[in-house]
Amino acid sequence: MKRGIWLVLTFLFINLPGVLAKQEASIMDVILGATDESAVLLKFLYAALIYIIIYKTTKETVFKQTNDEKDQHRLGVMFSLIISLIVMRFTPDVILDNFGWVAGILGPILVVFFIMRGITGEKHKTDGTGKFPWKATIATI
Repeated sequence: MKRGIWLVLTFLFINLPGVLAKQEASIMDVILGATDESAVLLKFLYAALIYIIIYKTTKETVFKQTNDEKDQHRLGVMFSLIISLIVMRFTPDVILDNFGWVAGILGPILVVFFIMRGITGEKHKTDGTGKFPWKATIATI
């Protein structure tokens, strides 16, 4: 059974250049769905964001690790990676354009915010007693 799968994959990859030549597409167009460098970068960033969101939620719900099952972590990583790659391939360009605008606007603001937060030394405590660092936020603005 395994030999048959490898033979089919080998046959498909051998015929891939001929198919791409007839369609005037590149390998990036087949795998990623885009050939423009900025669109490819946005697709990777979007896939990374989707991977983090799906991994964090499945780690706490579906693939929660117990003492008996140590493979749940690997399953969670594989599941999240597969879903994020599918999302990366089939995301429309309109969503990527909007994601690029949001990242372009919020990125510098968040970088300055976290730099100011590091300089002022205010840390957000996770035990529920900490307050939001309003001084760093005001200094950033």
